[in-house]
Amino acid sequence: MGLSFWENFIFAIGIIVANVPEGLLPTVTLSLAMATQRMAKRNALIRHLPSVEALGSATVICTDKTGTLTENRMEAKVLYLDRQMLMPTAILRQPELARLHRRFFEDALLCHNLKETMKAGQMASVG
Repeated sequence: MGLSFWENFIFAIGIIVANVPEGLLPTVTLSLAMATQRMAKRNALIRHLPSVEALGSATVICTDKTGTLTENRMEAKVLYLDRQMLMPTAILRQPELARLHRRFFEDALLCHNLKETMKAGQMASVG
């Protein structure tokens, strides 16, 4: 068919899986091994396989890496609540917004592992 050896090989495995359901397990294993090799060529390092599985099942990731690595902190710049974009300062200036979206802020409070510590005589949050 004019394809390379590996393309023909993968096509043959696809035919085997289509004809013999027992071929599914080795096929999945082979595809995972090939994906791992591609990731290794790109210098990807994965310590725990469940973390890859969790990332693969994520549908939405809300993050902004600005300052996370360089300053070791992450903060929200804009909140999208009730179909509107809100600045965190607006929440501080308008306490009724915080009351209106209380469940959101309760969930956000429980979804982190920050600890307050003293740094240079001042309170600092550490993750």
